[in-house]
Amino acid sequence: MLRGGPDESDLDLANVARDLRAELGERAFAAGRARGAALDVPGALALLEDQLRRR
Repeated sequence: MLRGGPDESDLDLANVARDLRAELGERAFAAGRARGAALDVPGALALLEDQLRRR
């Protein structure tokens, strides 16, 4: 379960994080992660709705 921190036991999550770090670079990855961790539930849902509308 994601709650703003990594789940070290989830290998799929670890692989996605590794691939994103490689693609984005550490600085952009850390900034995106910090932005996501700062979201409250309504903010996260609003961001999700926005992304789904763009599809």
